[in-house]
Amino acid sequence: MFPLNWEELFEYVGFPAFLKPYSVRVEALYKVHSPEEFFHHYNQTGDLCMTLQHGVEFDEYFRCYVVGQEKVHIMKYDPGLHFMSGM
Repeated sequence: MFPLNWEELFEYVGFPAFLKPYSVRVEALYKVHSPEEFFHHYNQTGDLCMTLQHGVEFDEYFRCYVVGQEKVHIMKYDPGLHFMSGM
């Protein structure tokens, strides 16, 4: 559908949200709090295909690493320390 109905999209996703590449490139990951902030960062992404994802607020975050489908290591993790540029 073109042109996009940005207001409807922002209402559906909500803020804060994460603007991130469809691929795994971490350099262009932004936490956005408003349409103005979204467009500021979006306009800098060039020809990258981007995704806007609802930001989930959390108190605790864990990652589970599994080796050999039997040994599980559960680890506290803070994604904000590693990947959040533009916060």
